[in-house]
Amino acid sequence: MPAKKVTKTKKEVSPLLKLPSSPKRKISVNFKAVGLTLAIIYLVIWILIGAFVGLVIIQSLRQGAFAGLFGPRVAVPTSDNSQAASQTIIPGIGLVDVACVKQALPQDTIQKIVTSGDASSLTADEKTKLEPCILQKEAASPSPSASPSK
Repeated sequence: MPAKKVTKTKKEVSPLLKLPSSPKRKISVNFKAVGLTLAIIYLVIWILIGAFVGLVIIQSLRQGAFAGLFGPRVAVPTSDNSQAASQTIIPGIGLVDVACVKQALPQDTIQKIVTSGDASSLTADEKTKLEPCILQKEAASPSPSASPSK
């Protein structure tokens, strides 16, 4: 018996299960164009930042923020007498000349006047030294016992 030749036949696949075959394309990227695009974006961002900083500096110049840096130097007076008051009101005494009180009385006596609020704690000698420094005596306030009672 002659041997039968066995041939394999391809199974046919239904057209619904068949996937469309796509031709393989070679993807080519133009790196010069990508680099140029990124460089343009980078430069535009920095131009916007520079314009913003420039506007801030121009506005600061207009408002005078840099006047201390670029303006003329002004001499600062070092005399501390110009800032001290020449006259003051001390409760219980009145308007006094500060320079005169500093010369006439020691510092502890001045401190005693300030803490007590009047000249009642001063000695007779201290009161006589203070007398020429008083420019205007304080008006005596009526005491509560002097008010008329009904």
